[in-house]
Amino acid sequence: MKILHILEGLFPGGTENVVMNWNRHISHPLFQFDFLINNTKKICYEKEIKELGGKILIVNQRSAGIKSILKYTYTVYDLLRKNNYDTVIAHMGYISGFELMAAWFAGIPKRISVSHMGYYYDTSKIKIWLYKFLIWVFATDCWAVSEQAGKNLFWSHFEIVKNELLEIKDKYGDERRTHIDMTAVDYIEDESLIPE
Repeated sequence: MKILHILEGLFPGGTENVVMNWNRHISHPLFQFDFLINNTKKICYEKEIKELGGKILIVNQRSAGIKSILKYTYTVYDLLRKNNYDTVIAHMGYISGFELMAAWFAGIPKRISVSHMGYYYDTSKIKIWLYKFLIWVFATDCWAVSEQAGKNLFWSHFEIVKNELLEIKDKYGDERRTHIDMTAVDYIEDESLIPE
């Protein structure tokens, strides 16, 4: 199964750490994590991603303005269409709706929006309504790292997911963690996430 994560960049930050923890502990013969990023200022994890069988796709053209967002959406659609992904997981906050729309047009059956933040900076109520509407229409699943993050990005139903790998490390320490069967992250083992 080919899974594409859409991120702002590959910085050594919170969201990237969560996704890389998932990547390190999935069953790589069954799953391939690729990454589409929008910022090339600092690319961390590049060597590790490639060693784990993943690819990094770069689309460095998103900026403010509707024309730019539509051009970006078309570029994402074109990349998705050419790479035959089974699942797209967008970690980009409000902009996720455009990326998931591109995934829908590309025929990707599983489209997931993940909210990592309890607030976003855009204060235009019309824009926020549009962003949430696009996510509501095009996401097959909505995940949030907290209740507040979910309420901020989604209108209705969302599932709270946590970085269970870090919780296991906190609970048992590094030694015990290596003895726990981590052939795939729970979210990916969930049959509802596997396209029919």
